[in-house]
Amino acid sequence: MKSKYTFWIFIGFLTIFILWWYYYAFTTLNTRYGEDTRNSASEGQEPAEVEIKNPEPKEVGEALTDTITYRINASSLEEWAYFDFSTGATVKEAEQSSLDWDIGFKRALIISNGGEANPKGMGGVVRLENAEFDSIKEAPESGYSADIRVNPTETENPAFKKWYEYSYMSHILKPKKNVYIIRTADGKYAKMQILKYSCGQLTGCYTIKYVYQGNGSRNFY
Repeated sequence: MKSKYTFWIFIGFLTIFILWWYYYAFTTLNTRYGEDTRNSASEGQEPAEVEIKNPEPKEVGEALTDTITYRINASSLEEWAYFDFSTGATVKEAEQSSLDWDIGFKRALIISNGGEANPKGMGGVVRLENAEFDSIKEAPESGYSADIRVNPTETENPAFKKWYEYSYMSHILKPKKNVYIIRTADGKYAKMQILKYSCGQLTGCYTIKYVYQGNGSRNFY
């Protein structure tokens, strides 16, 4: 009799947990963006950590940059944060149909300037899994994925799909140890790694590091 009560108590607790999980997952988890969206920028002030100063924008020309670390606020659920490697900065009020940007961020989504995102762009991406950033001395000659359409209003680059490890318990996204070789909108090359996806409590705040080659070659040395 005691074991019978124990069994039903266990079933009761299991049912409560499942109901809690269902409520939590479907009321706080944005399934399209693959993340908990309760900490969006619209819900409060951005933490002071977000204000860490990025390098000043600078036209690289045909130079090879050093390794640069940059922080991108892509916390908006509506607006893309576009980044340009040739100036090392986000592009304000960029049109997606322009060649002024190379990659775009919106929460957990990342696009490149090519394919269905912008047919005018030459953008593409190669994902190198579990790669050491500094060991990559040359961009691949081929194998670049262009953006494909996933719904009437959005595209995605297959190379950026599931760039993170996702915890179903904490709903935290942790970047995988991948390096992304990016062919830019005008056919130049950069290598990039995603280091973080949050700034304090702000979700959708990327910290990336990258090297950009401005002379059109595939060399990173």
